[in-house]
Amino acid sequence: MRISYQRRHLIRNSELNEKLGTHIHDDRYYTEAEINAKLNGKSDTSHSHAWSGITGKPSTFTPSNHNHNDQYYTEAEMNSKLAGKANMLATSTIESTFDIASKSWPVINLKATPPTGYHSLGIIGIDNNLNFGEVALVKYIMWGNDIYVALRNLEATTIKYTLKVVVLWIHD
Repeated sequence: MRISYQRRHLIRNSELNEKLGTHIHDDRYYTEAEINAKLNGKSDTSHSHAWSGITGKPSTFTPSNHNHNDQYYTEAEMNSKLAGKANMLATSTIESTFDIASKSWPVINLKATPPTGYHSLGIIGIDNNLNFGEVALVKYIMWGNDIYVALRNLEATTIKYTLKVVVLWIHD
């Protein structure tokens, strides 16, 4: 027996209603009459108005002379005001060159001097001038303005090492 599309649709809807429970239309929804009443008070998008029907327009066109300059800053005024302000963030690079003895584990202490009015947010980068495998960067921390970098010389000879540490500062 073949069941029509409409009959299958009705069967599915009745099964769905049984599973979902009672379907109600309460005050959360608008009725067709309520929607039509609301739309009747609106204009079509293609409507127009006669010039004489527009209210609140200036008596002359172009409207009388006026300017807004006293309400806004010019670019030059803003540049001048901003030039007197400190940046919120700053960076500085501390660089030090030293010898590392053969097969040693030195801890290097670098002093970071914050720009006036700034305090540290921490280390954001460490760079060195050596190829991978000669010196291993083991650990680094920043305590106050002191930077401690633990290294390990993997070579059998004393080597000259340059360390660059970039510190991020925030304005107080």
